Amino acid sequence: MKTVDKLLSEKMMTLVRCNTQSEGQEMADALVDAGVKVIEITMTTPGALKIIEKLLRNKDLLVGAGTVRTVKDVKKVEAIGARFIVSPDTNEDVIAATKKFKLVSMPGVSTPTEVGIAVDAGADILKLFPASVLGPAHLKSIREPFPNNRWWARETTGLPLPLGGNVVRRDLGDKTISDVTETLGESVRYALEHRQAGVRHALPLSRGMDEKRTDKFIGMYVNDLTLDLGVRGRAGLKEFFGRSHAAGLISQIPRI
Repeated sequence: MKTVDKLLSEKMMTLVRCNTQSEGQEMADALVDAGVKVIEITMTTPGALKIIEKLLRNKDLLVGAGTVRTVKDVKKVEAIGARFIVSPDTNEDVIAATKKFKLVSMPGVSTPTEVGIAVDAGADILKLFPASVLGPAHLKSIREPFPNNRWWARETTGLPLPLGGNVVRRDLGDKTISDVTETLGESVRYALEHRQAGVRHALPLSRGMDEKRTDKFIGMYVNDLTLDLGVRGRAGLKEFFGRSHAAGLISQIPRI
């Protein structure tokens, strides 16, 4: 089976983005133990290439690199045997290098111009980014002029995908759950109301990104859906848990 076909047939591709190599390796190993077959290790994770190398020892896995923004990184990823390249942006040179090395190219796109550039450059799958912000209506509008292309957000319904969550044990009681929820909500609300201060605070940890890109990156993780999932957010969770259950990764679908 071709790499691109396997990517789509598996239905679930997990992403590992951590602050240290040890954390990244532990998360990747946990995903493998859970039965995940397709894993993306972001190049922003320290020691990403070493994590990928170790995963590649398991011949049942399909492993690739994410947040790839330079041809130099494409060469490094290809040299160790990874199978696909995921990028947050549309970079013709990165796409061309990816195809030259016969890897699957998955660039991020958000505008018709970027879609046209990516398609003409030979991208295999288009990743609507950031899908959680742009939403299904944007996907529908941007997809119609470009039929017969594979879209990552299309394959995953266009619903916002939960990147993480705060969980409180139910047995702690309604009062504790309510107090924790209120405190976390106040913290997130304060961060959103003082966004620029938060971005400047995070800049030393941004691994060289400028303030504008750091702000965009943070917005993927902390936004209005963080305060209130709403109908679409809850639908995304149901879809995520449903697919996980169907793939045998969890024994039952949690109550939302």
